[in-house]
Amino acid sequence: MKKLFYILTLSAFVFTACEEKPPEPPVVNDGEEVQEMTVTMSHTFDGADIELTSGEYVLPGNHIVNITRVSYILSNFYLVKSNDEKVMLEDQYALLQPRNGDISFTLKDVPKGDYKAVGFSLGLDSAINHGDPNQYPVDHPLSSVNNSLHWSWVGGYIFIALEGKDVNSSESFVFHIAGSQNMIDYELPISFTKGNKAMNADFELMYEEIFSNPQTFDIGVDGMSTHSTTDPVTLKLVGNMGDMFKVNSVVDNE
Repeated sequence: MKKLFYILTLSAFVFTACEEKPPEPPVVNDGEEVQEMTVTMSHTFDGADIELTSGEYVLPGNHIVNITRVSYILSNFYLVKSNDEKVMLEDQYALLQPRNGDISFTLKDVPKGDYKAVGFSLGLDSAINHGDPNQYPVDHPLSSVNNSLHWSWVGGYIFIALEGKDVNSSESFVFHIAGSQNMIDYELPISFTKGNKAMNADFELMYEEIFSNPQTFDIGVDGMSTHSTTDPVTLKLVGNMGDMFKVNSVVDNE
């Protein structure tokens, strides 16, 4: 009798075990959402990283030059979702100065989603350009304490400063581009998905584009300096700057 009871009990246990559902897979927690994108800007000439001061580069007209300074301001950041909705990243600015090691910045308030482009401007709109720089804390990109691109309240900011020297003639070239009418807008295609993690973006400024596309700019013919907002040197350089940026990648920060 005891043997029969043992067999029945064992059978019931086996039957019950077979009916149990398999355990649920563990929930993978990616952590809290981090709404940030850190942008690192590489500065290149024909695909190679620029070596400021020491590197030698050939510009149109066979001018061999050293590049000594590239400094510029970016603003009006936004993202374009896959459904064409724009996500504006308001009141965020970047000051890039490779000579000082300032080649990266972090954008805030970047929400989750599927994206197909990144937009921004070189320079500033008129209201910001001619505003009071003293309103910003000293560590702000537009603070005149740390931003050497601020001209004056009347003139506003230099949007981009390009400086260097012709190796053969030892003459310097100095291009300071300013004026709200010379602000340049960019919308660069790049597909990525933003989840909970922060993102890292690899941007690139291609220096050769400034002197070759769509018009050839020869410093021996077109000029070696400008501080004007309207002269032919400024207008030709601004016309060439529309294709000087690209986005190489946007990936999760691992």
